[in-house]
Amino acid sequence: MTHIGWAYEGGAHGLRSIHITSPDGHEVKMFYVDPTDDLAVGQAVTPNTQLGMSQSLQEAYPVRKSGPMTDHVHIEFWDPQGRLVDPTPWVDRWHDQTSNWERLGQRQSW
Repeated sequence: MTHIGWAYEGGAHGLRSIHITSPDGHEVKMFYVDPTDDLAVGQAVTPNTQLGMSQSLQEAYPVRKSGPMTDHVHIEFWDPQGRLVDPTPWVDRWHDQTSNWERLGQRQSW
């Protein structure tokens, strides 16, 4: 775990973010996740480590012309050279290995 902080400068909307850097230098940035109380920068995390709970975006992004923003966790994958990477292969592999997806629209643990 390399970062626990705010999704937006100054903590706007109370939305949080966490970053994890792998031993090979890849970085995963997750936004709109309320970290668990026992999560700490410097902590090693494993695939079974619960990182937090998804946050509601309804207050931060109220009803617009197109409707309210759908609650979601925003995930970015970065390579060791600082380039944004298409996360599809990792997400597909993780999804295939995970059988406890909750219904869409419910808070999910990450």
